[in-house]
Amino acid sequence: MLDPMKRRLIFLLTVGFWATAAMPVLWAEEQVDLLELMQALQVPTNLRQQAGQLTKSAKSWDRLSETDQAEVVRAMIELFKIRDNAAILLPASYYATKINEQLAADPTMLELPLPIVLKVLAVMDYDFYNGQNKEELAKQVLGEDVYEQNKKRRALLGYLS
Repeated sequence: MLDPMKRRLIFLLTVGFWATAAMPVLWAEEQVDLLELMQALQVPTNLRQQAGQLTKSAKSWDRLSETDQAEVVRAMIELFKIRDNAAILLPASYYATKINEQLAADPTMLELPLPIVLKVLAVMDYDFYNGQNKEELAKQVLGEDVYEQNKKRRALLGYLS
């Protein structure tokens, strides 16, 4: 578990993560927490090592099988739950598929740490529950332009908000 000071620092940096280039470094530091969590979840050692690399960038994501991708996402969802007191309710397999689609559509996202990609996708689906208003969270995480594009996308899909 993280000490309270480090948890607060992570919270402050995570809230405005698009505004800072320090996030990849921050997630690299969090690699230890993810690996410890994956060990507790009894994830095989080789997959834990690959997941550790994904906290730095998503470049090696496509080397994982679909099953392993879902397992890594499941562990990252658990990490958000423990570290940020946030819930992501849609299944890990759903997000593994969404990550594959997003990385194929925008290869520049391969440079981002996978937990950031996961958080952005969950926020876009209004599936990141951390106590904040969904609209405000989306504006904060996505920025005004992407927020507006996402709002239009959700309207086309038939979502009210």
